[in-house]
Amino acid sequence: MRADGNIRKVADDLFAFERMLSLLDEQLHPWIDSWEIFNEINLRNFYEGTAWEYAAMQKVAYLTLKKRSPQKLIVGPSYSQPSPQLRDVLHRNGMDSYYDVANFHTYAGVDSTMGYSAKFIESTDQITQTTLPVWCTETGIETHGLLARDSSEEVVQKLHHHATLVAPLMTNINAAGAEKVFYFYWKSVFTFLCVLDRKFMATECYAAIATLNRMLGGEYAGTHHYPDGAWAHRYDTSKGSRLIVCSKNYPAKVSLKILGNYQVVAMTGETIASGKAVDGKLDLLLDDEAVYVAADQINDAFESVAVVRRDVSELPPQRSDLVIDVRLDSEAKYNIPMGMLELNPGQRYDGLVHVYNFSDKPFSGKLNVSDAGQWHVKVLEPTFTLKPREKYTTSIELIAPSSTGSGVQMTDVQLIIPSSNSVASLRLSLDRLHLPPQEVRPLFESLKELNWTVAKDSVLQTETYRSLGDQGNFFKVDFIENGHRMFWPVLKSFPNGKQLVDMSQFNAISFDVDIKQIRPGTWYMCTFTEANGARYGSSTRIHCDQSGRYKMVFPFSSFVYLSNFSAFDGPQFTLDLDKIKAIGLGLNTNKKHTDNQSMQYSIEYIIDGISLIKY
Repeated sequence: MRADGNIRKVADDLFAFERMLSLLDEQLHPWIDSWEIFNEINLRNFYEGTAWEYAAMQKVAYLTLKKRSPQKLIVGPSYSQPSPQLRDVLHRNGMDSYYDVANFHTYAGVDSTMGYSAKFIESTDQITQTTLPVWCTETGIETHGLLARDSSEEVVQKLHHHATLVAPLMTNINAAGAEKVFYFYWKSVFTFLCVLDRKFMATECYAAIATLNRMLGGEYAGTHHYPDGAWAHRYDTSKGSRLIVCSKNYPAKVSLKILGNYQVVAMTGETIASGKAVDGKLDLLLDDEAVYVAADQINDAFESVAVVRRDVSELPPQRSDLVIDVRLDSEAKYNIPMGMLELNPGQRYDGLVHVYNFSDKPFSGKLNVSDAGQWHVKVLEPTFTLKPREKYTTSIELIAPSSTGSGVQMTDVQLIIPSSNSVASLRLSLDRLHLPPQEVRPLFESLKELNWTVAKDSVLQTETYRSLGDQGNFFKVDFIENGHRMFWPVLKSFPNGKQLVDMSQFNAISFDVDIKQIRPGTWYMCTFTEANGARYGSSTRIHCDQSGRYKMVFPFSSFVYLSNFSAFDGPQFTLDLDKIKAIGLGLNTNKKHTDNQSMQYSIEYIIDGISLIKY
């Protein structure tokens, strides 16, 4: 539905998108009860358009599908990370009135999933200013490179272990406030538990999911925390109350207060024990996994931390049948995590504004532009009249401030039709990389005292680091077997015994890198770890296809929260630059260069400068 064939962007014409949805609903109506329009829109792997384009598409999807099937639920777009800035821009576009259920994905570990999910849901409530129902439509267990065709006893045991984590993972997300949780089978570098791989039968994981539904097919009723890091989630089912009893560390002893008959069931469905409680309690020994417990009466006190969500039918109608769709120059520099267009000082972009009328009534109105400050934003012919199901198109011109002494001058500019609830909101900013620095300061007085950490040698690669004194730091990675190409040196200690570095008065970090040996398709990325253990990574990628000198600049505005191997930092999920305890500069391979995964090669480079920049 695009002239350029790019399926990662919004259709050229939203009436064509409407027709596609209508055909899908017509064909799939008997089997579909909810619709999710797009996957993980915070990742360029899936979505390359702007926030305001996506908001327009979500509005069309809601209007189309609700008119055809009012009883069906429209699920909001999923996010693989918290993405608070992007979600704020979508909210300013009025998008949160055009879905029934908020949505997120997570592959956080079992122990951290409940906290992460609760913080994500809390941040969603803050951004949307309501308490919509929330689903987790994708989660799973990371298996860290196990091969599907490996049927050795060791791998079979690991497979069973991963299967035993399915129910604790999903119930933790549910207990955090997610109304529904979906386990996702897939095959990539993260997991091999895949229904599409006919050469590997993931029987243990199927059994775990089937047992979860059989034992806990009811309503979540609360959580009880026991000593030594154990907990239980309670579910009230048609056959009585059921527990899943878990522990942070195994083996574990847990004493439950129960009366009457009981049954203890393993994660994959086998009955472990049954009988009658003695003296009103049941002492459990959890060897190496969680268990289910069914009992006539459970007397431990259970509390829920989840916020009571508003019913969809209670939401006030704030939707307009008019949809504003702003399309700017396709070559414009767009920052996906920030939901922001970045322009050079004085740069001009031209584009089009489409107003779609999806109602059965004519409409006359005017496109007003909110105060844009030093930015020039003008709709050339703002007054329009639309017949039912008609589109009006006019031009828009946008000119960035030419002054460079006031920073990035970020602003949110809204296009509004006053006589309706229709709005489009553009977030604009000057590109920091095109502003003259006010100050550039070395992060450290000398590089010779730095001590970078690299991983131990593995069957896939060998990693080398050594100090060159005042000449900098030398790094080399040799990829010796087929596999994923990644090398991530991390600076975990700083000169003079400093535990933390403060970069809060600056806007970017810069690495001077002399690349001696490289493979086309390699890109670099910077990561920070806060004092609390929360990890953030730059969405800016520095692509390096040949050897030579590179100045790698990473604006702090492009850093986003990373949930893997990371502490909670919600609900804001914003980088605290005054408390950085680790700095990483890693490299990876562009997915388009798949041949890199099956080649033996080396990458070699020297970091001879690290600076902070204030614009």
